[in-house]
Amino acid sequence: NVTDLLLSLDQNKTPIEVIEGDSFITTAFVDQIFLDGIQAKYLGTNAFRGLSYCKNLHMSNTFIQEIEANAFFRANNIQKLVMKNSRIKRIRPDAFRGVFNIELIDLRGNYLTKLDQSTFEPLLPMPSS
Repeated sequence: NVTDLLLSLDQNKTPIEVIEGDSFITTAFVDQIFLDGIQAKYLGTNAFRGLSYCKNLHMSNTFIQEIEANAFFRANNIQKLVMKNSRIKRIRPDAFRGVFNIELIDLRGNYLTKLDQSTFEPLLPMPSS
């Protein structure tokens, strides 16, 4: 019955350095996840796979530098993704594949210098036939 998951930077503990594939697969029913301030530098493929019900994902003020393809695969219901004031330099094409209900992606204050033309393509509605 957990609805919110808070994993923030704690100065007295060992920091989270990598978010690997399937890290959150057992938290499928969580509504919100707060990872603000974590020191992870990398979001791997399938990092958030299986977040079927999560609507809000907050990862501001992190050390994340790169977001791999399919990092959010099958995180179907994320509506709000906040990743502002982090250190993101690169978002690989297809990073957002499998995200269907997104309303807001906040990437302000990052170090992005180049975006592939297909970076946000998976977020576009499918053409009706």
